[in-house]
Amino acid sequence: MVEGHSVHRIATQHTRRLCGRSYKASSPNGRFAEGARLINGRSFSRIEAVGKNLFAFFAAAGQADVVMHVHFGMSGRWSVEDAAKAAPAKDTTRLQLEGHGIVSSLSAMTVQHGGVEMFEKKRAELGEDPIRADADAEALWERVSRSKKTIGLLLMDQGFFAGVGNIYRAEILFVASVHPNTPGKALSRAEFDRVWAASVKLMRRGYEEGSILTVDKAEALALGRPGLRRWIYNSAKCGRCNGRVASWDVAGRTCYACAACQPLDPSRAEEAEAAAPPKLFNSHCAGEGPRRGLRGRLEPSLNPPRAFLCRREPRGATRPACEAAGGGAARGAHGGRPRRRRQEGRAGEPPPGAPPPRG
Repeated sequence: MVEGHSVHRIATQHTRRLCGRSYKASSPNGRFAEGARLINGRSFSRIEAVGKNLFAFFAAAGQADVVMHVHFGMSGRWSVEDAAKAAPAKDTTRLQLEGHGIVSSLSAMTVQHGGVEMFEKKRAELGEDPIRADADAEALWERVSRSKKTIGLLLMDQGFFAGVGNIYRAEILFVASVHPNTPGKALSRAEFDRVWAASVKLMRRGYEEGSILTVDKAEALALGRPGLRRWIYNSAKCGRCNGRVASWDVAGRTCYACAACQPLDPSRAEEAEAAAPPKLFNSHCAGEGPRRGLRGRLEPSLNPPRAFLCRREPRGATRPACEAAGGGAARGAHGGRPRRRRQEGRAGEPPPGAPPPRG
């Protein structure tokens, strides 16, 4: 599942590349035909990320805005390419925007349209987004402290913590030294504050760097493990203490905890049933590999989900070091052309509510 930091990055990139212009809109697979008709020729005025959701606003003089809601699901994609090099639309392409020398293609699990009232309704259903500047930690604490659900469940509940997915859940609770099975109402204020602080720190780092990097570089060096990128997710041993990592199912998703670094208080929570060593797998969301951040610098990092902004490289262009090392593009199926890679470089103004990149 695409996590919130990736969605915010797409909003930032599209603010720079797409907003402020009008486009010819179409729905190549016909699944967004009415919406495409309504936004055709309108100005793409702004785009806003809330958790794992994107809201794109299309304006026309004297008329109410049309709002498009996007949720990528597991493997959505919203690309921007030079028109002369754009690939043909796929049967998964719900929306295509054309104009000003570019073609933008959107494939996603959810693409729907409505008015501003739709945005306001959906926004009210979502919780606090750690990446947004308008997040209200006090309001979230009031709700968490009354909940019988475990903090492991609450972190994945988009009505509480908007944008957090399974990787971040594991790493946030580890950094906060809180066991996932602790009920919200049993958390102390200090424990909640650690969870919220870790959510903000790790997800904003992901937004800025373009990767889920949860281990501070200084601590990784101090541990003698400079390549360490995450603590316990999809790992049999804890990256900090080398102790056993346990895993168990929570609402259909694998939950992780280090028994030593996240001790369970039996007076507040029950031990997880069927807890066992994790079954490790090759993660397309968190595989090791270098990438470039929003400012274009090369970072050793975790591979992203497929929902990203991309462009095609010119024929004969030299691949960056990350791709030559195997972390990026290989030759594609379109006449040997390079496969699409992320459009990088300096980001423009962030979308409303997003934090500015660190100086």
